[in-house]
Amino acid sequence: MDRVDKIMAYEGGDMSGTEVCEFFQEMINDGLVWQLQGSYGRAAHHLITSGGCTAAPRFSVQRHHARSLHYDFRLEHGGVLVSWAVPKGLPDKPKENRLGVHVADHELSYIDFDGEIPEGEYGAGRVELVDIGWFELIKWSDKHIKVTLHGKEFNGTWSLRNTKGKNWIIRVSKP
Repeated sequence: MDRVDKIMAYEGGDMSGTEVCEFFQEMINDGLVWQLQGSYGRAAHHLITSGGCTAAPRFSVQRHHARSLHYDFRLEHGGVLVSWAVPKGLPDKPKENRLGVHVADHELSYIDFDGEIPEGEYGAGRVELVDIGWFELIKWSDKHIKVTLHGKEFNGTWSLRNTKGKNWIIRVSKP
């Protein structure tokens, strides 16, 4: 069955849950999931963000207009979203260091949040989803994390190194 047939089978409800997951994982692996439109794109987005297909851990980057503008970088690990507030956003050039401040872990349901956090609540302000995707884990320790991100905006390998307490240095590797 080719991709068009698979999309039609999905739309017609003629695919099992396993077949749907395999199809969308294939689209993710080929970097094509973001080209899906309409209900297909919504379905793929739902499967990725809901954890319905658990073949790979997910990540997200959110622009957060709180007390000060910063970006929230989140990696799915151990059943939660391990999170960093990154004042200047993720680096996009090798050898460029960016500060990431480790913040409280978030629930997995927060991975695709895009909206307003009411005044008086933790993190009050506007949150905009910048990117969401999956990642390959290369290394995870208390002092060093290395991942390859596969998203619409962020594709490549990033390294996070703990410098002191909650402070981490984030770098992107050469392509």
